[in-house]
Amino acid sequence: MAAPSEASDKWAVPNAKIRYRLTIEERPKVPECGIFVQLPDGGILGGKLPVTTVIAADGRPLQSRLMWHSVEQGFCLVFEDPGHTVRTVDVYVPETGKPEYWTPESTLRPGTILCTLPGVDSVSAAESLAKFSPLPKGMTITPHQGIPRAALSVGGDLLGRPAPWAFYLMGNVMAKQAGEFWFSPAMQKASSLTLVNGKEITPSLQMPGWGGTGAFVPLQAGLNRIEVFLGAPEPSDWLYYLAWAPPYEQFKKPVQNARGIVGADVARSGSARLTAVANRDLLPVACGFARPDILFWLENEPPVVIFTFSAFTEGNHPDTKYTWIFPDKGSAEGPGTSWLFPAFEESSVTLVAKSAKGVSKTVIPFFATSTTPANLNLPTHNRLFREALIRMLQGYPAQPDPVQEWNVGFWNNLFRTMDFTQSRDLLVPLFEKHSLSLAKQLRPDQILWLQNILLTQLENTDPAEASKWIEFFKVNFKTPETAQKLKLREAELAIYAAGDFDKAQAILNPMTGKGSELAAKAKIRLGDIEFLKGNLNGATAFYSQAQAAAKASRNAPEGSTGDLAFNEALMKSEPKTAAPASSATPRVSFTEKIQQRNEARDSAKGLAKSGALQDVSFSENVASLLEGNYMLEASKALELWEEEFPLSKVSGDYILREAQWNAKAGNHRRAVALLSAYCSQIDASSFLPRAVSQLIEYSDKVPDAKPNTRKVVEGVLNRMKFHPVAAQLEEYLNKP
Repeated sequence: MAAPSEASDKWAVPNAKIRYRLTIEERPKVPECGIFVQLPDGGILGGKLPVTTVIAADGRPLQSRLMWHSVEQGFCLVFEDPGHTVRTVDVYVPETGKPEYWTPESTLRPGTILCTLPGVDSVSAAESLAKFSPLPKGMTITPHQGIPRAALSVGGDLLGRPAPWAFYLMGNVMAKQAGEFWFSPAMQKASSLTLVNGKEITPSLQMPGWGGTGAFVPLQAGLNRIEVFLGAPEPSDWLYYLAWAPPYEQFKKPVQNARGIVGADVARSGSARLTAVANRDLLPVACGFARPDILFWLENEPPVVIFTFSAFTEGNHPDTKYTWIFPDKGSAEGPGTSWLFPAFEESSVTLVAKSAKGVSKTVIPFFATSTTPANLNLPTHNRLFREALIRMLQGYPAQPDPVQEWNVGFWNNLFRTMDFTQSRDLLVPLFEKHSLSLAKQLRPDQILWLQNILLTQLENTDPAEASKWIEFFKVNFKTPETAQKLKLREAELAIYAAGDFDKAQAILNPMTGKGSELAAKAKIRLGDIEFLKGNLNGATAFYSQAQAAAKASRNAPEGSTGDLAFNEALMKSEPKTAAPASSATPRVSFTEKIQQRNEARDSAKGLAKSGALQDVSFSENVASLLEGNYMLEASKALELWEEEFPLSKVSGDYILREAQWNAKAGNHRRAVALLSAYCSQIDASSFLPRAVSQLIEYSDKVPDAKPNTRKVVEGVLNRMKFHPVAAQLEEYLNKP
């Protein structure tokens, strides 16, 4: 907002209905170039041609000229620089009068400006862009700096729209003195027409060497107008640039006959920033802008871009409410929001401003692209994507459901950017309101993955709510694979969130029967229960039979099914201590316990030896994926590792990697439970020092686990008094 000393709320032009307030940001290089601005319309001017009156903050009227205009693109204006002591100007739009368009005879000399029209590639089409009205649909107008070595140049469409293109470039070069200047236009894969002070250059080869094709042109001292009309049927590294040889500069002929026109040779207009829009009758004015944010474009997926939208609230009554309406029928309330769009497409958003005085509406067009690529290693970029999705889900209508129109770029980036600790706000509305679209758009394994993300957060923060969601998923996603895996997830919730081993065993025992697709998983979870209960022998027995069955499945002869081979192996290797479905905790004699231990260890020796190298490979793979924050891929790698070599839980470092994954997912309670069991029962292992270090680190996030953690650490210290890790353990135990 302008300072009180510079701007007044007094309406200086009584017959004007709309007033734009501008703050000057950059002064023109020479006063004649003035200040160039593009101001929004979008319907707020009622479809009329803008008749403008520009008033400086000190009350002086300033010379101004209208250039291009359309309802969609707004209008371009060049006006007189009010001087360095004035920072704020007001642009009034009277309701009557005839607009004054800029002409080459005007004392104002705007530049450098690039006009672009995609879809055509002829010079004649480019010439039509120099006509200020009507503005062709899709044409963009941009103050253009060129590149350092070629200020008057065209490299392509600044928005990234595909070729073909027509361009109109206008600006001014400054001659230190009058004389014959050598101009050498250079172009590639394009046709062009270059005018200097309204006269066409007819290039010809007149000198050998670089820049030897061109023409001598008489220039006056000071400003000289340049116009370039360019048609480009296809893109290239560059399309056009203008070189020259001033008579007061010497070049080493024949090698160099010209040089690129650089910034010091060009006079540019200044710029101003729109800060407020007001209505004379205090009616609300809907006026805003679209700003590209981040482009998510990986591999061969359809790209997706975040756009941020902001309304100008300054000038409207404080009670004004703002509503954004998007092409997908979604809407958002408030002066600002962000939304996701398929990239490289023309789009628009409607802004509605409503107050007690009335309603105003405007349309803001934009091309959905961005020059800022997403970096998925930056949590900020991931968060911005999720926040945009949350706003969209909050603003979507019930029918038709826009989620069913999301392309694979939306979904894959949703998977990539998910944060297990902050998934609730996004996934709850996605599952509650868009279950049908989810079922149509995603594979069952993808839906299960999203369910697992939500349940992982709730398992750590709200186990009761997690149980409710499992029941919801059972009802709304009825596939055999989903039902079985949800049962498994329900058992895991009972194990780790509630510590209810009896309930978990009641769920798992029926799943171990013949014909169950998840019999192996159920066996492994039963082993986990024994492990957490402190029964290493029982856990090893379950892991051994699951690993033997997995091996049998891998080695099954061609023609037999993996499930059949697995179940047959499972029946043959059924441990003597297996718990019947009716009893969660079988009672066995001391002799049977000794026999169970010996059988389990004998079986484990051969299996563990054969899988040692694979263990290392799995472990390194999971570590690399976690380091890169590839949580989905790491989860799948852990799942495969567990299925193939469940004995790694007691003979390898599987538990350490699983705990690392859970900690990264925010589920420190599960990580602590796993590590506590490992550190308590594994007497001698090269992984034990790392496991106890992880336990100490993760326990900080689970305050109520501290007493048990101290007990576990004391036990490890007694076994490893002479290991280097002992110093860390003693330091931890000495803390209160």
